[in-house]
Amino acid sequence: MSTLKVDSLVEKTSGNGVHIAGHVINQEMVTTTTEASVTSTTLTSVWTPTYTPISNSSFVFATFNMSIRAYNNSGADGRFKMRIKINGTDVSFTDSLGTYDYGNSGAWSKMYYNYFTKHTNTSTSTINYDFVMAGDGAMGVRLGEGGAESQVIFTEIAQ
Repeated sequence: MSTLKVDSLVEKTSGNGVHIAGHVINQEMVTTTTEASVTSTTLTSVWTPTYTPISNSSFVFATFNMSIRAYNNSGADGRFKMRIKINGTDVSFTDSLGTYDYGNSGAWSKMYYNYFTKHTNTSTSTINYDFVMAGDGAMGVRLGEGGAESQVIFTEIAQ
């Protein structure tokens, strides 16, 4: 049998345990299977996941994996626009994503879109994310068509 003795801890501690810089202090996954359809060319909010940090001094990484389908029934592209926002500020800018249809056959495109964000956190206030989409040649775009799951994984790292 071994005995481990600790005289002192050199890292700062809180009510949530030892927070060693560079180490994961919390991780959560949020999912949605709710289909959201946008037929407008105006950016529209389709999913608003949130994360509440456990530390007031950390980095919060968010990894998005979104099930998206741009659709059209004839004569135009299956392209769309989207943004990811953190607390109302755009952190991603994506335009004309999807299929460009040279033959006017009404292309459809289905994909899983992955995106990674980093937020420098300075409080334990909830961080509000917003996923917005709009048509950009397509007749519409859907998040989670037919109940397909989309996820975001939040990973909080101590500073």
